[in-house]
Amino acid sequence: LLWPEMLVMLRSSFGRAGWAELHGCSVARGWAGKMLLTQLSQIWGVPVRGGVRDQDEHPGFEGPARTASRTSDGGMRFR
Repeated sequence: LLWPEMLVMLRSSFGRAGWAELHGCSVARGWAGKMLLTQLSQIWGVPVRGGVRDQDEHPGFEGPARTASRTSDGGMRFR
C-alpha cells in the first residue's frame, strides 16, 4: 500500500459507525483485493467494502462484494 502515512490522515473523517466503499472495477478481487481492504480497514478503523467484478455507473455494487472489518478481539473478518 503506497503512502499509508497520508491515508491515515483520513481516519478522523469517519464517524463511529462509518465505513468506506471502493467502487473501482474488481478492486476487491483475489488476494491483492483482500489485502487492500484489510490494510485500509486497519488504517481507517472502519469497515471497507469493494466490488469483486467489473462495475458500471449504476448505484451499488455489480455482483458480489467483499467487506473487511475488525472484530472485537482485534482480528479481521471478511464478508
